[in-house]
Amino acid sequence: MAWFLVDLGAETVETVANVDVFVDVPDGSSWALTMACADEVRRAAVRRGRDGGPG
Repeated sequence: MAWFLVDLGAETVETVANVDVFVDVPDGSSWALTMACADEVRRAAVRRGRDGGPG
């Protein structure tokens, strides 16, 4: 089962930049990840190039 965390009160399909996801696997393990849209990855790359640090 996957849980996608989006603030529906503040974000829309047009404004969301990334989504946090929590996945519960049938074997009892769980995973957490963040999915970013291409524009957000591009912005992070520009920040990293400009600042020389993590995006």
